[in-house]
Formats: sequence, structure tokens, C-alpha cells
Amino acid sequence: MKIGYYFCLLFFLFFSCDGTQTARNNTAEGRKGADSSLKWIDYRQGELPPEGYYCALDSTIKKWDIRYERIEGGCEIIPGEKQRYEQHNEKYFEQLKKQFGMGWRQRFDQEVRILDSILNNSTQIGLDHSSRISKEVKRIDALKLKTKSYPYSNKCGVMKASIVIYSENNTVKKVTDSGVGDDDQAASSWTYAYYFENGLLIFSSEIRRYHNNETNKEDQEEIQQYYVDNHLVMQIENGVMAYPKHVSIDSNDTRYQLKELRQASDIERIYKCPDL
Repeated sequence: MKIGYYFCLLFFLFFSCDGTQTARNNTAEGRKGADSSLKWIDYRQGELPPEGYYCALDSTIKKWDIRYERIEGGCEIIPGEKQRYEQHNEKYFEQLKKQFGMGWRQRFDQEVRILDSILNNSTQIGLDHSSRISKEVKRIDALKLKTKSYPYSNKCGVMKASIVIYSENNTVKKVTDSGVGDDDQAASSWTYAYYFENGLLIFSSEIRRYHNNETNKEDQEEIQQYYVDNHLVMQIENGVMAYPKHVSIDSNDTRYQLKELRQASDIERIYKCPDL
């Protein structure tokens, strides 16, 4: 499983506001006269750490503004190799002690452990929600739903498209939007599907295809999003999984506006072309 950089960055921003910021404030003073060529070389060999650990470590490194380089030595342990790469670490660690004070390494390691724990918990929560939502999506797809189609085109690249509302007992369960465009203002083609449970968006799938002029081939972008109570709990973008924090939507979201679509003329308002 891959953890997206975006998720790591969110954790980095979140944790940059806690008590260890005081240590960061001492950085400039601690660096006066320091050797800027030194850095922490972390030579890794043998078994890899648990999933997500590097995300926590790298986020904490950025927060503390530590010069750091990780080298993956592979599974085979070569005697003396780690010592050869890390021979200057002690000099840099002495410099870091002046910057952050005694016990800096213990505080640093504790932050990494806390962040790693939060990341793993969030990952599991996201997986639990996505599993339940996936089952509900399959259930909705198996239903015999009433459909209402709204064909449309516009001046911002949409050549031929259709929005379909799927409902059961006047309750919208699913909305799809598929069509072809000019591959300029709009994609060459797209397939969107939005699923609702108790009136709330739970799953969003958006696939866009477009011509790549550099490779002269058709490329595809795919984003899947899982929502709980209007909060994004998991996202898969082009196969890369992430668990964003503090990302939410409301009734103004385009997908909710499509859910309330009642006449074709409303599409122009919902998909308003940008001013040229």
C-alpha cells in the first residue's frame, strides 16, 4: 500500500503547531558557526520498518528542519557498511544538541512514534470505512432503480454528454455523468459516478481521459473518494492511496447540486463555464 505525499504533508503541518516548536525557535542560534556540510546519514539495511514509518519520520525531519539523507542498503547486511556511511553522524548530532538542547534525540524519536501511531490508526479507520462503503456501492449497483437522463453540451468543451439520476422511492441513490469533449477545454471523455446513502455522498469515482501531446497517446486520470458524514476518509488517486485529514464538503459541492437536478437547464448553472 502506498501512502500519498499529500497525507504525509498534512500530518507535518498538523504537528508543526505543538510544543516542540520551541525547539525550532532555537535553531538559528544553535547554527551560528556550525558546519553546514554535516548531515544525518541514515543507512538502512535488513528488514524494512513497518508501513507508514517513513512517512512519520520524514514529516518529523521536515518539522525539525534537520539535514537528513536516508540510504537503502538492501536486505543483505554487510559488516562495517553502516559504520562507514554514518561515521560523521556524531559530529552532526553534537550540533543538533546545541540547537535543540539535551535529550533532543529522545524527544525526536517520541514524536516519530506518536505520528506513526496516528498515521496507522487513521489508515485502519479509513480502510474500515472504505470496506463498508464499497459493499454499499455494490448493493446500490445491484438495485433496479428508476432513471432520469439529462443530455447536455456547452461552450466550454463538452460536445455530447448525459447526466443520469438513479432513484428509489424518490430518493436519489446514484448520479452518473459521462460524455465526450474537445480534449482542450474539456477532457476527451469522462465517466463520473456518485453514490449516496441517507442523502449523503459516500463514494465518488471520476475517470478522465485526454490526449497527451508529448507522448501522442491517450492518458487516464482516476480519483476515487470515500466519505463519511461529508468528511473525506480515504482517497485513491491513480492507484495511490491516501488518508487526508480535515477535508470536508457541504451542500454547495457540485455532486450534491447534481443530486438535486430536476431540469436540463440547471446543468448550465451547475457546470458554469469559466469567463474567457
